Amino acid sequence: MYEALMEIMEPRIKQREDAIMKKGIQGTVDTLRDFGHKDAEIKTV
Repeated sequence: MYEALMEIMEPRIKQREDAIMKKGIQGTVDTLRDFGHKDAEIKTV
């Protein structure tokens, strides 16, 4: 039963993980910008 549930829920879980990751990355970029780092510099990190 666990396997069947995971098969059904896996795309939704992956979508949520991706959204969380994107939000975290965007927050980090925003913080670096607040500290005066330029986009070209952020891209190299």
